Amino acid sequence: MKPLTIALAVGTALVMTSCVNRAENKTTNIFNIDSPRDMAVTLYYDVEKPTVEFITPSGTKVSADDLLTDRKGGAVCYHIANAAPGQWQMAYDKKNKGELEVNWASEF
Repeated sequence: MKPLTIALAVGTALVMTSCVNRAENKTTNIFNIDSPRDMAVTLYYDVEKPTVEFITPSGTKVSADDLLTDRKGGAVCYHIANAAPGQWQMAYDKKNKGELEVNWASEF
């Protein structure tokens, strides 16, 4: 190929790549517990339910799809049975520029 053709192909690829809507994945600390217990994590969102994954203190990833879940309107509650002690994290993608609020509590 001629250098000009290669330059045009690379330039086109870069422009097309910049137009792709990339997911904004973030990770945040959620609860830190000192003994095993059942926990509930509730997400309140205003546009679209975010994609979430929970990360145990040992680094194991737990898919939200594998948890008992309650949904109502702009909220979803994930129930984590017998959560291991230590710092838990949540990886998430809001999928949009809407608001996301996260709350957690021990279940009785």
